[in-house]
Amino acid sequence: MGPHLRFRELANGLTQETLLFSRTKIHCWNYTGALRGSTGTGRRQRQKDDEEHQWYDGFMKRLLGAALLVLLSATPVYADLTAFLGRATSPETRSASGFAVGTGLLIVGFEFEYGSIRERLRADDVDLVEDAPSIKTYMFNGLLQTPVPIARMQFYGTLGGGVYNEKLSIDPGNDETHFGTNIGGGAKITLAGPLRVRLDYRVFNLRGTPRHSTVQRLYAGVNLKF
Repeated sequence: MGPHLRFRELANGLTQETLLFSRTKIHCWNYTGALRGSTGTGRRQRQKDDEEHQWYDGFMKRLLGAALLVLLSATPVYADLTAFLGRATSPETRSASGFAVGTGLLIVGFEFEYGSIRERLRADDVDLVEDAPSIKTYMFNGLLQTPVPIARMQFYGTLGGGVYNEKLSIDPGNDETHFGTNIGGGAKITLAGPLRVRLDYRVFNLRGTPRHSTVQRLYAGVNLKF
């Protein structure tokens, strides 16, 4: 640089342009997303990515196929039969009896239950308000249960619906047959081999115009698994 140059002025215009404005190298992407000039590396990376995606897709398809095959080929693990005696409430406590036939997989079960609750009449009930009618229920239920017994007890929850028939012998003109639901739970306690004791609690909600729309029932029964 010569001594005549002013402050912040470079000796050569071209050199000044080069120093102040550095040229940026622009990498153009081709349609495959690889840098021009590194086509081989990009192609190998794409091939690797494609192989990984194909492996993942294949794995997921095999996994879903195996799960579907298990569901389609699953057969009932067990069937059981229950005979029970119990008590029902609302408005009076009275006896109940019935039976249930069920089948199921590991944690899901299905059951048909027939139940009969006897009527109970009160001599001092002139208006028939406190008389308890007989109720017959025909319910189809689903169960969720523990897959294996815990301390010899298999716990379950149940929900279902069906038809009920309500009768009061001293008021035959007001019988009711309608749809009803039930929800509850219980336990099946192993005694020996396939023989078990079953404890069950249910709440029935009766639709239509029954004398008492909510009935609770508790029973103990003998259960045979086969």
